[in-house]
This record gives sequence, structure tokens and C-alpha cells, in this order.
Amino acid sequence: MFHLHLRILTSALVRFLLIVYFSSLGEGARVRGFWDPTSYQPVAVFAFHSNAQSAGYVYGNITTRENSSPVSATSKATLVLLDDDTWSDQFHSIEEDDYNGTPCSVMQTVFKNCQDSQCRVDGAMAQSIPCTIGQPSEETTCHNSLPAAQFALPVYNINVPRLWHLSLVPCYCNQSQTSNCTWVNSTNENGELNYDIWLVNGNPNSTKTDFLYYQLSYESQYVSIILITYIILYLFFLLVLSCGHRGHSHTIIRVFIASILLEWLGISLHFLHLAIYTFDGAGILPVKHFGVVVDVVSQCMFMALLLLLGRGWTVTKVHLEHKAFLVVIVMYSLVDVGLTVTRLITTDPVTTINDNLSWETLVVLGLRLFILLWFLYELHLSYLQEAQLTRQQFYVVMGSVYSLWFLYLPVAAVVVSQVVPPLWQYRTYTGITVTADFLSYAVLSYLLWPSRGVVSYRYSRIPMDDDLSLLDYDSI
Repeated sequence: MFHLHLRILTSALVRFLLIVYFSSLGEGARVRGFWDPTSYQPVAVFAFHSNAQSAGYVYGNITTRENSSPVSATSKATLVLLDDDTWSDQFHSIEEDDYNGTPCSVMQTVFKNCQDSQCRVDGAMAQSIPCTIGQPSEETTCHNSLPAAQFALPVYNINVPRLWHLSLVPCYCNQSQTSNCTWVNSTNENGELNYDIWLVNGNPNSTKTDFLYYQLSYESQYVSIILITYIILYLFFLLVLSCGHRGHSHTIIRVFIASILLEWLGISLHFLHLAIYTFDGAGILPVKHFGVVVDVVSQCMFMALLLLLGRGWTVTKVHLEHKAFLVVIVMYSLVDVGLTVTRLITTDPVTTINDNLSWETLVVLGLRLFILLWFLYELHLSYLQEAQLTRQQFYVVMGSVYSLWFLYLPVAAVVVSQVVPPLWQYRTYTGITVTADFLSYAVLSYLLWPSRGVVSYRYSRIPMDDDLSLLDYDSI
């Protein structure tokens, strides 16, 4: 049974990867695309963190598109890199405004003096673009140009992790009238521009880089270690579970193992994206998103399993009453999956570090609390109907442990978003969720272990009108 489920899921995964491979989108370390310079455009958000011997770098190429309108010799736009404090103070509101020259006035405030094509002030850097095809940017005297890169912006003094915003601005510095820089609107002078930009933690010329964080923004570093740890633990867990339940093909066990397999698949897809991202700076974002959806389906299956046990199925009752509750579970699952897909589609991976408390997430957390109350109500009714002490204790343990499981996600989402620093939220939230889910599966596997005899795996061979109390649980 275990091997059959594994083959089916593996086959589905291979087909899915073939479909999404050619349509994959980058997430941050390497950003590629084109820009019609009529408005301010955010390009990437990246958290740099290195040490005294190294530096973060933003480098790449920005050129005019072959089929775009000609670009005059004097026309320019600007690539600007700002730390989070400067960006929040000056540029935060530009995204919501219609373009009316605001970016140029902000550039005038941030970069008051500009003597060459690269402007530098504390927490801000600007690079003139576009670059001539096949040639480095003019007057790049602040550093040695990197091979095959037209420009490079080194980010020094970043012992403390800092979040930086990379943007394209339709303005250029005009020094013809005054010795200081006057930022001029260039929206009517530029054609479409191609950009291919890398953001890395470390020096691209150095051979001594830690591949675990070189391509990754600080908040994503070492998350892959957490995921691979639980991928291995789940494989071992599934092996033990399949051996322990050999010969038992009850629906309860099939749903339980299927839920664990989906959880393992979701974590594996997340890890696959990060593993590829570690090497190419892009990854396969649809694979990560599909893993998130698979994880949601796994959570919904596990909730359905808990509700079935809470209603006493195979513990106190031989058959289910009021099976309409299964319709409610299916509707909840569809809503949960739908809201998750909506959040993934509407969240921009280029400019968003963490989105735990989007409105879609809040709705899902509210529904989860509703399922918790329903679960406790069903447990209470089953406990009152049960006369055997062992099975009463089973309900008590179920209520105690899985009340915490239902609550951990809302509590973790709120606490992490409000208490944990932004650059630690992703790895903290990931560590909490995968650990809590693994422990919840481990506890239920103990409660359902055949030698405990609390749940009957043999009742399906007995007429439905037989008394469940006649079953010899101790002999299982």
C-alpha cells in the first residue's frame, strides 16, 4: 500500500515538473525582465549579510530592447539601491501613486550631489542606465568591473543583516546647468529596457563562497537544512509506520498514510525549489507554490481524520452518522485551497519578504478555529457515549494534543509576524510549522498503533448492526 501511494505521487510529481519547467519564474537573487520606463518599478527585495572579508553585490546588464524605439545619446534612467530605512522614508508611497514626477523629486532629496554615473550616499546607491551593449558602464571607477557585467554595486559594512530595495527610476542626473545634480524626468526619452540582474551575498570574483547563502537573501538562508532534515525524518517515519500497520488496510490508516505522504511531498517540493535556487538564483517558483498547495491538502485530510476519530468512528461507533459533515469538510478544503492559491497568485515574490497575515491567511486561520470548536464538540459527545476507560482516555489525549495542533498555526502566525524580526520570520515560521506537524503525526501514530487496541481495524468484516463492544480489542 505504501509503495503504491509512493509510485502514484512520484509519477504525478514528474509530470508536474515537466509542465512547469519551461514556464518557471525567478524569485529574487536573479531577476530578469523588461521595463517600459514610464513609471517607477520595484525590481527586487534582498537582505544582504556578509563579513569584513566579503561584500554583497548587485551586478548585471541593462540594455535597450532590439525592437524598442531608439534611445538618444543623452537619455538615461537610473537603477537605485536603497536600504529599508531610506526606502521606507522616501520611496514607500511611490508605488501607489500615479507617476507625476514624484520619483525624480525623491531622487533629488536622496542624491543631492552626484559627480559620476554611480551616486553613493549612506544607505543608497544609484547607477546610470541603460548601458551600451557589449561595453561596461561609463566611469565605473569605484570598483573593478566584473566579467560579463556592465555594472556592479558592492554593498559593504553589512555585518548586521539589512534589507535592501532595488528599483528602476525614469530619471537621470543632469549636471549641465549646475555643479550639483539635478534629477530630470526621462519618461519620454527611453525605449523599453532589458534587465538581467544578480543580487548575491559575497564577492562573485571570489572562489570562497558558502553556497548555502551566496544566492539566498538572508531570511531564506539555511531553511533548506530544516526541510531536508524533516524529509529524512518523514521517510524513516513512513517506513516504520508501513511496517507496523502491515496487514491493516482500514480506511483510517489509508487516510493517515496518504496525509503523511502529501506532507512529505509538499516539504520535498519546497526543498527542491530552494536547492535549485541555491545554484542558479532563480529556482522553480511554481514547484514551491505547488508544494504549498499539496501541504494545504495534507492539512485538510488530517483535519478530516481527526474529526472522524473525534466522532468516534472505529472507536465507539461502527458506522458514521450524519455523513453530511463530510460535505462540510470538502467545502472547507476547497475554500482553504482556493484562498491559498489566491494568496500565491496575488503575492509578488519580487517585492514581498513575508505575507503570513494577508487577508486570505486570516480567513483560513478563522476557519481553522471553527474546525477546532467542532472537533472539541464531537470529542465531548463521543466521550459521554463511551463506557470503556481506555477509550475515554483516548478521547482525552486526542482533545489535549490536537487542540494545541489546531491552535499552533494561528498563534504562530500572529506571534511571528508581531514579535520576530522580519528577517527571521520565514525560517522561524517554517521551523515551527514543520516541527509541529511532524509531532502531531507521531502522536497519532502512537495512539493508532495496532498493539494499543483502541481502534478496530477489523470491524468492516463484521455486520454493520453488530455491537462494537463485542470486538476483542486486546487481541489486536
